[in-house]
Amino acid sequence: MGPPHRGVLAVLVEEGVVGAFFQESAVVQDDDAVGRAGGLPAPRSAVPRPARPAGAAEEFAALLPDRKRVLGPTHPHTFATRFSLANLTGEAGDPGRAVMLLSALLADQTAALGSNHPDTLGARRAFARWRG
Repeated sequence: MGPPHRGVLAVLVEEGVVGAFFQESAVVQDDDAVGRAGGLPAPRSAVPRPARPAGAAEEFAALLPDRKRVLGPTHPHTFATRFSLANLTGEAGDPGRAVMLLSALLADQTAALGSNHPDTLGARRAFARWRG
């Protein structure tokens, strides 16, 4: 699976979860970009990886009721929190629960955003990943 959606990462940074539960993975460098840049090193990008997915999932589970209450159930940050909770649940070793959470998220995102919205498609890919 590719890097997290920018909206999800923004929520993670905003909530301080990145610092608490994520560590940088190995830095990836695009060798083709080195040639295109006239021999200069290509920009590097670090993708956060869960260091403690169970702890992060607990934090997102605790955050979710407040998101729903304050922002509403269809706010992009509420959807992003649900997406993160589902994926971290899978990373923590419970793919069945991740599928259940993503199934409910997909139904709500499809109704609110449409089936071709990038966030809905991202949730569909995550659903397929955890369902196997």
